[in-house]
Amino acid sequence: FIYTRRFVLLLLTVLVGSFNRETTIFLLPVLALDRIALINGPKSARKVLSALPWLQLLAVGAVWLGVKEYLSTQFVNNNPVDERWRLVENLHFLYPHKWPQLLCACGFLLPVVWAFRRHIPDPRIRAYLLILPLWLAVMLFYGLIGEVRVFGELCSLVAVSSTLLLENYLRSDTFAPATDQ
Repeated sequence: FIYTRRFVLLLLTVLVGSFNRETTIFLLPVLALDRIALINGPKSARKVLSALPWLQLLAVGAVWLGVKEYLSTQFVNNNPVDERWRLVENLHFLYPHKWPQLLCACGFLLPVVWAFRRHIPDPRIRAYLLILPLWLAVMLFYGLIGEVRVFGELCSLVAVSSTLLLENYLRSDTFAPATDQ
């Protein structure tokens, strides 16, 4: 809905989705990145700040906070054990022998998409990928990296990005068929 500029549907998605997934908060920086990607020429701080859709960002943030507040009042007596930082639990996933478990979540394409992001022809999709470092930092502290469902938000972005990379590669001269000599 961000890409197609359907803001009301984006708000409804955040409203409904935030009841189940707190990670809808990542739609805020993606919305900001979408607008920043459209800036032509050098990106000064002034250009970036004036390009941001402040009212939309405020509305999305308010809906997310409203849902979080509602849920915290409804479940005030729940055991807060799941609200702790999980960095220590996640550190062992940084060891190379655990990488296959992590990388399989996006079909082993996440590092490929990140490495070749500059080859994605769509500047907006390229900009959306800049959410990955923030996502990783937040998930290391709040998520359980070993759970494949944690990567659910990234799967569609990686699928679109890898498809655009493949299309770009197939159109390039480097994919020309070999000739018999």
